Amino acid sequence: MELPSVETLEHASAFGANVATVVALGVGGWWTYSRFFKNRTGKPKAAISHSAEDRRLTDGDVLVRVVVRLENTGSVLLPIERLRCEISQVDPPAPEALERLNERKLITNENLADLGCIRSYEEDRAEGEVRIEPGEADIFPFEFVVSSEISTISIYAHIGNSAERKKEIGWELTAFYDLTATVSDATPIRG
Repeated sequence: MELPSVETLEHASAFGANVATVVALGVGGWWTYSRFFKNRTGKPKAAISHSAEDRRLTDGDVLVRVVVRLENTGSVLLPIERLRCEISQVDPPAPEALERLNERKLITNENLADLGCIRSYEEDRAEGEVRIEPGEADIFPFEFVVSSEISTISIYAHIGNSAERKKEIGWELTAFYDLTATVSDATPIRG
């Protein structure tokens, strides 16, 4: 039996190296796709929540404090530049909402009830002013004064995703809140 020549071994070795390179590039491409594109690892990810509490100010006014919390659940820094919080009257329904209900137009094309916003705050923060590190959270408080005749409100919060400037996307949450302030909760306001 004759041994292969040195030239044949060099060709086989080069062929093996080329196959290993192609396989490594394929595995690296698959890993990059699954890690960064499919799972959006390099994009911001967050979880939004909010809480509310109320206190009667006078017989006719209630202070509602809404605290919006945004937790950075991703692996990149999360810049915050746009914030929005609004409340809508649910019970008793506002006259405009009752009119839309009677006309069967209360539910919009987006399958949401158009209750009519009674108070809204929008804040634009300077670039770099608010940033949330991965694994950390920040809170954004908003205060509203509403009529004591309102017993239930809808709270909507939206925090824009600054990494997607071309699109108006972000994190949002809507929830109902029953006002609990009673006349006995009234705190005198001293001047």
